[in-house]
This record gives sequence, structure tokens and C-alpha cells, in this order.
Amino acid sequence: MDYDSLQKLYETRRNYSDFHNIKDKPLKEEHIWKILNAFTQPPSCQHRYEHKGFIVHNEKDKQYLYDNIATCCKDLEDYPCPESEEECDRWRKKGLRFGNINPQVLAPLVVVWYFDHKSKWDIHDTGYLDLGLGCWNSILTAQSLGIQSSFCGCFNWKYMQRYFDIPGIPFVITCYGYNNAKRSVAPFQEIHPGKVRPIPFDHMISNYKK
Repeated sequence: MDYDSLQKLYETRRNYSDFHNIKDKPLKEEHIWKILNAFTQPPSCQHRYEHKGFIVHNEKDKQYLYDNIATCCKDLEDYPCPESEEECDRWRKKGLRFGNINPQVLAPLVVVWYFDHKSKWDIHDTGYLDLGLGCWNSILTAQSLGIQSSFCGCFNWKYMQRYFDIPGIPFVITCYGYNNAKRSVAPFQEIHPGKVRPIPFDHMISNYKK
């Protein structure tokens, strides 16, 4: 992949992926295997593979994710995600629910990744790094197959854990499919105007001393 193609990929990855009404465009089994296999090839030194995942097969579960779990409140600080269906319903009735903001969870391939033993961040633990690098591997793999990808971390982990009966702490949802060309794809910056991308080196410390 040349530099210009890589830059185009970066921009595409920061866009809003819409997988509405694309059931007529399923992913091939061989492509699914290749995408999932990418998670076993993180370029890190320890390769601990402490993350586990499961595919969300049921369309009703995807719709429930879309309507109730992968959403947030627009009137509270930091846009919290609902902790339960009851809380989501209260926000909806009061007009506080942000809406259906994560259509990527309707994709043909939706995978929930979790850690079955972690309760807090450990700076010496590379398990999170392995999963993050595996996610990036999956992006490159999917892109090479002509498949779009998107992630979702917009959920309350306890609510997600209860709904799917997950024996651990859910960390991220990865989604793969073909964007619905008939619906608009909004740039990331329009959806999150407060998250301004830094100019190169503005976020670097020029001369760090202890």
C-alpha cells in the first residue's frame, strides 16, 4: 500500500459507517475467516491473546444494540451510555437520548471483544495493546478485501455484559460490511466537532525531563 492510499484509508476510517438495509450483501465465509484471523497476528512482542470474542448472529440482538445499548445521553456531561433498558427508555421519553448513532452495529459481521479477567487498567499488561493492534490488522485486512469496517465503544460495559451474559468485561465491538451507498456518510469531524485532530507534533513534548 502506497502513502496516498494509506492516507485515504485513514480518512475513511474516521467516517461514519452506515450498514442499514444491506442484508442482501452478506460477507463470504472465507472473508470472515481472514478478518478474524487478523486478530491473531498483532505485531507485538508477547502475543498474550488474552482477549476473547463472539459473533453477534441474531438480527434482533443487533437491533437491540442499535436501539438501546450503543447510544448515549445528549444532556449530561461526557455523553454517558445507558446502564439499563429502563434508563434508556427514560431518556427516550424525556427527549434526552442521543438517538440511533451507531448503525455500524447492524453490519453483516459484528464481533464483541472482551477480557475475561480484567477489572482495571494495568500499564504493564499488553493484553489491551494486542487487541488494539489486532483491530488495526482487521482494518487493513478488510480494506484489502473491499470491505468497510467500523468500531463501537459507545456502550456501558455492565449493561452489555448483562444482556449477552458475557463472562468478562466487554471492551470494543468491531463491525464489517459494505456501506449503504444510498445513505449519506458523514465525516467524523461533523459528528464529533469537539474532538479536533492535532497538528503534527502539537501533541508531542519537545524536551521531556523528569
